[in-house]
Amino acid sequence: MARARKVLEEGGGDSRQRLLDTASRLFRVQGYHATGLNQIVDESQAPKGSLYHYFPQGKEQLATEALVNAGQSLRAKLSGISGLTPAEAIDRLVEISIGELESSNYRDGCPIATVALETNSSSEAIRGVCQHIFGGALKLLTDWLVGKGLCEERARVLSLTVFSAYEGALMLSKVQHSPQPLREVASQLKVFVKDIV
Repeated sequence: MARARKVLEEGGGDSRQRLLDTASRLFRVQGYHATGLNQIVDESQAPKGSLYHYFPQGKEQLATEALVNAGQSLRAKLSGISGLTPAEAIDRLVEISIGELESSNYRDGCPIATVALETNSSSEAIRGVCQHIFGGALKLLTDWLVGKGLCEERARVLSLTVFSAYEGALMLSKVQHSPQPLREVASQLKVFVKDIV
């Protein structure tokens, strides 16, 4: 109890959120294994004792909660498409992603995919969180397409196809330091959904 009081006195109630935000950013840019706990504490400017106070199970717990934090950002992006046509939604998502890539000098990508690819076989907890976040994104897209008139199964397959193409193009744009893969894939996806929705 004295330890908890000391942590709150030293850093205030936002230390936990600073740790989460910093971890999300660093995992997105550097990956899970290249990001150390000392770097997260230093860059978050949180009191040193706050890391294990808020995340007593260490880096894996911090990563799972940081991914949930990042997943809310992905969900917010997708929930902003509700009133758009599929073509408009694709354009919106792609332009937001290009803006994030360009403003980070192509260091940022999908905050979930970076960690998911790196830890899939080494951490069941992190893999489970990534699966849950991607599953939630796909469900949101599926429900949206059902609302546009598609049957449930067709909407599910279309969501999976569009989301997978988007994620792949995002990775290629990051690697090539160019918005071109995202724009070209978006152009093809708009043709694809035009004939279906």
